[in-house]
Amino acid sequence: MESLLSQFGPVVVILPLVGFTLLAVGLVRANAQRLRAQREQMQRMGYTPLANAPEELTARIAVLRGRSPKVIDLRNVSERSLYDGHIYVFDVIDKKGNEKTTVGMRVVAVIAPALRLPRLHLFPRLDARHRRGWMAKAAEKLVRWAATQAGLQPLEVAISPAFDDRYWVFGNDARAVREFLGNGRGTRLAGLEVPYTISTQGDTFTIEVTPIRAKRNTHAALEVERRIEDAKRVLSWFA
Repeated sequence: MESLLSQFGPVVVILPLVGFTLLAVGLVRANAQRLRAQREQMQRMGYTPLANAPEELTARIAVLRGRSPKVIDLRNVSERSLYDGHIYVFDVIDKKGNEKTTVGMRVVAVIAPALRLPRLHLFPRLDARHRRGWMAKAAEKLVRWAATQAGLQPLEVAISPAFDDRYWVFGNDARAVREFLGNGRGTRLAGLEVPYTISTQGDTFTIEVTPIRAKRNTHAALEVERRIEDAKRVLSWFA
């Protein structure tokens, strides 16, 4: 037995290392293929891939997320001009020390100088069947905590039954938010098929889904196309 161990011991040590290396290489290749496919998709849709995110875009997204521009990265960025602004698609990376976490996947942002949007954050409520129990309460506490960290407060705006049932609303000025959403906009947002997280301020807004939903979606390319079309619809409602 000892002779066998002495003979095959190095192999026992090397095999797991080889397996780990092959796994790491496979993950890197798969990620590269995914990014390449996303760039090709965006180019087919008329978007231009950008080597780096524009500083003004990063600054606006940092404000919307209540973060410093120094602690977020926008990656895999594509851009296209609109008749009254620009539309961007990108991933958001949150940096904390040496750790980097993807907190937004294929986020769609619209910057249109003509917009005058209030400071607003809409977060989808849980489905009605999931709203009871400790998990629902924990989820609501987490959402409220995250909004507070971004400098926002929960608002009671009473827009419409459909809207109030679908969204938690956060902002700084309840009256401004109520007037903005009460002009039919809230009801239209509640009618979107996908329950997006929506953030607005000034001339910029973003729509996105949670990274968990984005990762598990088996039709990601179609979802991105729909998200872009929905962003254009939202722009027409916000204008």
